[in-house]
Formats: sequence, structure tokens, C-alpha cells
Amino acid sequence: MNKAVSLLVLIKSMSKAEKRYFKLYSNLQSGEKGYIALYQLMESKEEVEEIQKLFTMENPGSNFEVAVKHLSHIILECIAHLREKQDMQTRIFNYVTRAEILFERGLVEDSFAELRKARKLAEFYEYDLLCMLVRRKELKYMSAIDFAGITEKRLVDKQMKLNELTKYTRNANMHVQLYDIIKYRLTYKGLARSNRQQQNLDDLVLSKLHLVSNTSQKTFETQKLHLLFQATYFLNSGNYKTALRFYQELIDLFEENKHLMLNPPIYYFNALKGILDSLESAKLYKEMPYFIGKVKEIESKDYPRDFLNSVHTFCILQSSLIISRREI
Repeated sequence: MNKAVSLLVLIKSMSKAEKRYFKLYSNLQSGEKGYIALYQLMESKEEVEEIQKLFTMENPGSNFEVAVKHLSHIILECIAHLREKQDMQTRIFNYVTRAEILFERGLVEDSFAELRKARKLAEFYEYDLLCMLVRRKELKYMSAIDFAGITEKRLVDKQMKLNELTKYTRNANMHVQLYDIIKYRLTYKGLARSNRQQQNLDDLVLSKLHLVSNTSQKTFETQKLHLLFQATYFLNSGNYKTALRFYQELIDLFEENKHLMLNPPIYYFNALKGILDSLESAKLYKEMPYFIGKVKEIESKDYPRDFLNSVHTFCILQSSLIISRREI
């Protein structure tokens, strides 16, 4: 019965796209399709006991437990296959896996071709760690074939690009750390009120300026972290107008880089939640509806149901908060 409960939860969480893909897959299969009857029951009913009873009555020759296992397997396969098409990280890993298979079989040029595909995707979608993985693979394979057909200049260029990427990744991590510190202070210590608190904030800004001056590569991630840091700093300092300007720039940055949003857009949603939490901490309730509207736009899209439920719940809580504050 636990398996049936898990299956019911899985089906209820499926997005419209996932359901369409499952139905398309089912229509293409031949043979006995008793699992479709079970799927239809689980899609329309809420209680496992009722579903089992109806399934047994309508399909006297079928075993409920077997049907549950079979349907679970098919749904997971469908979702995974659909995710593979949508998830760029999975596609990149698949190219790397193909490159390894080809290299093991002596198909060196074909192997490098797969790595180039992986690298182009990783660079386009700014998956820095995957870029490092691919570039290291390229250098490893070059070394394994004793650099056959490879000039020293090309080898050095490959090494320098990996070094630059390693440096950028280290700087990006420092951006994250500085932002986390200033966010922590706002969350647990509130706005800067004393001269000492303001001085501590200014010290963070000096560290940030030093980091920015040493970061030559401007990417979506570093721009995002920079805007978050700036907005949080000005919020902490009581300069709400400037903070809101940086928050607006942050939303514009996301909307200009839609190809970098995940499916579902977890990081975009988290950014909006962070903005609203910061505005709430600063008691800037009049500024919140605009950003709540951006969250509601996410709610109108076709994403997995559990993600949309989280978005919907958050919208209700934020709207209730604003209403309650207006009544005070």
C-alpha cells in the first residue's frame, strides 16, 4: 500500500507537460495497458483504498500491486526522459559520458567532438563547474594520446582558459560568501543603527569593491550576486529608494536571461522570496505588491505541481501579511 500512496503523490505532482508526455508514450505502446486504467483512477480519485477497490472491480484479471509497480516505473521513465530534454545539465553530462565511451574505443576525434558540444552548452548556460569538468577532460584526453596532432600553443591556451575559469569560480564563491554575511546580518541583527554597525557594513563594501575590481569576467551569476549585495547593503543602511532600484535591476537581469532559468525557475523564485523577506524585515510593505505580482506570474506557468503549490502558498502568505499590516 505504501507504494500505491507514493504513486498517487507522484501522479498528483505531475505537470501538464509531464501528463501529456505520459499519455503520448502510452498511446505508442502495444500490448495490454491495464496500467492506464490505474493512472486514470489515480488522476481522478484521492484515496488509495477507493482506487484499489475500483481497479479490482473494473479489471478482474489484473493484480493491483503489479499494476502499481509497472505504472510507477513507466511514469518515472517518462519524467526522466522529458527532464533529459529540458535539463541542460543532464544533456551536458550525457555528452561527457558519450565522450568517455568513444575515447575508450579509440574514437578520439569523435570523443573530442562530444566534449565540444558539452563545453558550448556549459558556457552558454553558465554552468561553471561543468565547464571546468569538460576542460579538464579535454586536457586529460590530450595527455593520454601524448598530445598527438596538438600544438604547444593550443595546449597552453587550453591550460590558461582552465586557469581563468578556476580563478573566476573562486571569485564567484567569494561573492556568495560576502552576500551571505550581509544577508545574515540583516536577517538576525536588523538594520544598521550604530556607527559601529555601519562601519562593519562599510568594511564589507570595501571587500566587495576589491573583489569586483579583480573580477574581469561579468556573468549572470556575478551580476546577480552584485545586485543582491548592493540592494541588501542599502537596505541595511536605510537607503530604501536605492535598494529598491537594485532589486528592480535584479528582476530585469533575470528576465533578460530567461535561458538561464531552470525548469522550474527555483533560483528566480528564491530571489523574489529573498527580496520580499528583506522588504518585510525593513517594514516596506507598500513596496511588496510589485514583487508579489512577479511571483504570481510564475504561478500561471506550467511547472510541476509541488513547485506551483509552494509558489501559491507563498503568494497567499505574502498577500495576507500586506492586508494585516494595512489594517494596523
